[in-house]
Amino acid sequence: ASPAESVRRLYSKLDEELLRGVALSECLRNCGQHWQRPLAESMHDIEKQSYGKSFKVARYHHFLSHDWETSGTKKVSSVLLLTNSLAACLATMFCSVLLGLVRDTRRPEGLRPQRHVSSFLPYAAYLFFLLFWQTLRTAARRPVVVFHDRLCIAQHDRALKQ
Repeated sequence: ASPAESVRRLYSKLDEELLRGVALSECLRNCGQHWQRPLAESMHDIEKQSYGKSFKVARYHHFLSHDWETSGTKKVSSVLLLTNSLAACLATMFCSVLLGLVRDTRRPEGLRPQRHVSSFLPYAAYLFFLLFWQTLRTAARRPVVVFHDRLCIAQHDRALKQ
């Protein structure tokens, strides 16, 4: 079978009510808490609250699947690197050029930034944008919408889950 035929076989009509997405910034919130394994006794309440964070969508940007075998830290790290590293690199480059210009100005020695402090700033900019770019982006623009099965499928309701 050709790749196009394989894709056609995978395609299925889904009720619009069931097609849900969630903002990527929500998936990454609190160090990716949605990828961590909850306590068994609180599972039902957590799943109900998690499903409430998703909303109806016509399409989404990325599909994120959840499994219990991979550590949550590895999943969050991978998503952060894939989605935020370009913004973090650009912010680092901007910060480095700006610091270079400020250091090069002909000002009295007391008004120039200290080298040991200013050398740390590009690293701080990289970490800040790597960790918080999706949150900053969501505040200024429409969020990146993803399908995350744990948030978009009603885990707490067997009828909806089917």
